[in-house]
Order: sequence, then C-alpha cells, then structure tokens
Amino acid sequence: MAHLRHRYIVPLLKQGLKHKGIVGLFGHRQVGKTTVLEQLSKNYVTFDRSIDLERASQAPEHFLNTHLTSRPLAIDECQLSPVLFPALKEHVRVDKRPGLFLLSGSVRFSSRKAIRESLTGRMLTYELLPFSISELEEKPINTLSLDLLMCRGFSGLKLVPPQKALF
Repeated sequence: MAHLRHRYIVPLLKQGLKHKGIVGLFGHRQVGKTTVLEQLSKNYVTFDRSIDLERASQAPEHFLNTHLTSRPLAIDECQLSPVLFPALKEHVRVDKRPGLFLLSGSVRFSSRKAIRESLTGRMLTYELLPFSISELEEKPINTLSLDLLMCRGFSGLKLVPPQKALF
C-alpha cells in the first residue's frame, strides 16, 4: 500500500501481545484501526461482515475455536457481538498463552451496557489517535519533553509555595 504510514502504536501492540492473551485497540472512526489489525495479523475477521457477526453471536466458543488457526486472531468491530466477551474470558482462562486475540472497536468495550464482561486483568487496551504530525511527515517521534525530564542535572521545576491567605 503506497499510502501506508508507520504508526507509533504498532510496537506497543506487539509488546502487549507478548504479555497478555488479549490486546484491545479502540479509537474513533477512520483513524486506522483496521489497517493496524491487518498489519499485525494474517488471521483477520471483521464483524462488519454479517456472516461472521452472526456466527460469533450464535456460537461464540465455536467461533473462537474455529478461527484461532494462527495467532493472534484479530477481530475488528468486536463490540458488535457482546456474547463473545464471556467466551473470550473463558478461552484465556483455560489457554494462558499470550498473544491469542487482538480486538478492535470504535468504543471502549467496558462502556457498552450490553458488554457485561470487561475482561479486566485479561486485556491490555490501547487507544489509537488520529495521525500525529510526526507520523504524517514520517519523522521520528519528538521526545524533547521526555529527554529534558530525564537528562542529568535537571532538577525539575521549582515549586513556589502558595502564599498565606491575608484574611
């Protein structure tokens, strides 16, 4: 893809997949969630396809077992199938290997009333923001602020104590 740009979040997602069974990626529409999922997994399913959504909603355990042919299984728009979340929880309880599932959605999964299983402790979540200027210009991320905070001899900000009230 000629227009494909490096996203700073990709190394974080790869690292997360080394440590947790489930990694979640959420963000607003059109920020690149699908592109990132397709980059990170050859095993990609989207619930924008009604047949996949129907299969996952009718038999979530079977859906996970038949689609987990390679890791991670990337499921795009997973919030459309709330019944999938308890099945994911049980799957990672039994199979404790990291990097099983990469989920994406345009809402935080725990904010949907229909999704009662938050996967707390079982999932790392990341938010994908729109392109930064550095990503658009294909430049390294600006680390000046962090560099200044970490440099030797930097004593930090001097805080001025608040003045006593005069009344």
